[in-house]
Amino acid sequence: SLGASTIKGMDIDVVSGNSATSNDQTAIGIDLDVDGADTNIGLLINTAGTHIKMEANADVNDYGTIFVADTGDMTIATAGSGTTDSDLILDADGDIELNADGGNIDLKDDSANIAQFAAGSFTLLHDASSYSRIAVASNGTTTMTSTDGTPADADMVFDAGGDIVLDSGTGNFIAKKAGTEFSAANSSYAGMIL
Repeated sequence: SLGASTIKGMDIDVVSGNSATSNDQTAIGIDLDVDGADTNIGLLINTAGTHIKMEANADVNDYGTIFVADTGDMTIATAGSGTTDSDLILDADGDIELNADGGNIDLKDDSANIAQFAAGSFTLLHDASSYSRIAVASNGTTTMTSTDGTPADADMVFDAGGDIVLDSGTGNFIAKKAGTEFSAANSSYAGMIL
């Protein structure tokens, strides 16, 4: 049986020599051009481990990986010799589109959700029981809510460096306490006389 070992199917080293006459050198490890078929695949990788690992030239302990699980889940990860300094940067010369057919797009801090985009809503989470949400219904009705394990603690604060403008297209301003309107119908507004 084999002990600790590394087996390589292909080892390609492309090292450009110094040029005394030109500083415009290009070195390419692999140049693939695949076309002309009904289905063209530039690179097909089937592995039981990491599909692609890309190491930094200056430090092999700084790297990024791409892994595809049996379910088709794809994970793009970064790792480094530092602590939480291996950023993932998407720098597009155009738009960035996140298209989730499942309906949810989660933003996490390690494993905990800090924000979630779902169909018709955006949720900003402090933890599982304390969060705020903006939801939009099919008719455009927009609702902002704050939630906490102790409901009375879920304050909503509007702190503007300038004006706060409430502009009702219908002229109705409705003030409620726990769902019950306490002013004369549709008559609550700044400056009203109670």
